[in-house]
Amino acid sequence: MGTPAADRDEQIRRIEPASVDGITCSLTLHCLPPAATVDAFAEAGFMVDRVVEPQPSPEALSRFPDELGEFVGIPGFIVYRLRPIAN
Repeated sequence: MGTPAADRDEQIRRIEPASVDGITCSLTLHCLPPAATVDAFAEAGFMVDRVVEPQPSPEALSRFPDELGEFVGIPGFIVYRLRPIAN
């Protein structure tokens, strides 16, 4: 796992190496606490309608078991479905 670096507004920036099929790169992840994320949506005029934490598919796990196996059950990212707040 990469090294966290403190940022403003409680944001954490983490840089992690990634490698698939012989291609290596660095991923920069920007993480906010869920409450800060939802507050930002509300300030922009949206409410959260649904939250999804996708998991690797069985096909992806069979193709990349070493790379993805450790992530089963751990949210790698969160998808929010938003709706405008009615005034």
